[in-house]
Amino acid sequence: VVVRFLISSIIVGLLWAPNSLTEVQNMARVVVTDVQVLNNPGKFVDTFKLQITFDCIHPGLQGELEWKLIYVGSADNQTHDQLLDSVFVGPVQVGKNSFIFEAPAPNPALIPAKDLLEITVVLLTCCYQGREFVRIGYYVNNDFGDNQEMTENPPDEVDVNLVHRTIVANQPRVTRFNISWSFGDSPRADENHDKGLDMIHENSIDAFSDSMDLSIR
Repeated sequence: VVVRFLISSIIVGLLWAPNSLTEVQNMARVVVTDVQVLNNPGKFVDTFKLQITFDCIHPGLQGELEWKLIYVGSADNQTHDQLLDSVFVGPVQVGKNSFIFEAPAPNPALIPAKDLLEITVVLLTCCYQGREFVRIGYYVNNDFGDNQEMTENPPDEVDVNLVHRTIVANQPRVTRFNISWSFGDSPRADENHDKGLDMIHENSIDAFSDSMDLSIR
């Protein structure tokens, strides 16, 4: 019985083992397990604050992780996207890691007037050595809150100090990409990032909902 168990274990191990060194190198070294939006709802002009928790898998990382927060200024044109901030995190320890990412509000002068209110998207991305491996998106609703009169009759020029921002934090859309985790690989143009943004702008924000998972884990 013991011999049969050992043989069965070996067979199962072979079936599930990575079949090449490349596959081992490409297995995800970082898994985002939770993102908490700390100041939500808030005002349009408020700072974004996200508490990000992730696991770093053995054998860990030699380089740093680059996190970015991107505000989609208009679904019609990618040129209105704003990189709110980016931060490098490292060295990263094997096991559970957590930090708070703060980023300023978008510059309203760079957003078309017709897109200041209602629904848009904010994207949290993470790269390793210039290669994006995860993107977490949230719907953002900008309105006048309880001011029914302004909601029904919005002014021609919007005062962003009166605008309320609500992030739909309980419905993240997550996209993951396979990358090389080998340290020292030559950085290359991040096609994953460009494809994701093209999808949002070419197919409208509605496509963003249909194409991404609901779970971070």
